[in-house]
Amino acid sequence: MAKSENQKQKILVLLDLFKSKTDEEHGVTTSDIIDYLAEHGIKAERKTVYADLNTLKEYGYKIAKEKKENFYHGILLGLLGYKSSWLIKSNAESGIGYSDILIETEDQETGIIIEIKYAETGNLEAVSEEALKQIEDRRYEEQLLEEGVEHILKYGIAFYKKKCRVMTVK
Repeated sequence: MAKSENQKQKILVLLDLFKSKTDEEHGVTTSDIIDYLAEHGIKAERKTVYADLNTLKEYGYKIAKEKKENFYHGILLGLLGYKSSWLIKSNAESGIGYSDILIETEDQETGIIIEIKYAETGNLEAVSEEALKQIEDRRYEEQLLEEGVEHILKYGIAFYKKKCRVMTVK
């Protein structure tokens, strides 16, 4: 089978992986996914795997994030919870995807978008930039703009073990 034919089957191979190797108690990492695809003659990089997972989510498949990222996501939601007058949405549909955290402040003039990533290689700067790029590429600000929010803050947050990097765009 030609390489391009294998690439066309990537989503189907991913579905096969999830059906045969995962359940609520057993997940796979991005590295596991890349290795599985390679075993099936399909080259993949971390970014393309994330894009494929998002495609599956858009078509209704339940794809959970890696537990490390979920941990940091939960911590941030807990910290933000003290602002009872803010509307805080987790994994909210906006633009052409789902933002990790979407916030409307009490004055409804300011919105905050937070994208969280775990930096498996430890390159916090590159991963926080990737998070900001995802916010832009997937147009997560669309919902806030439709609701009349005038000022939108965008945060790309990367975690690695006990380290964190936050980048922002106003």
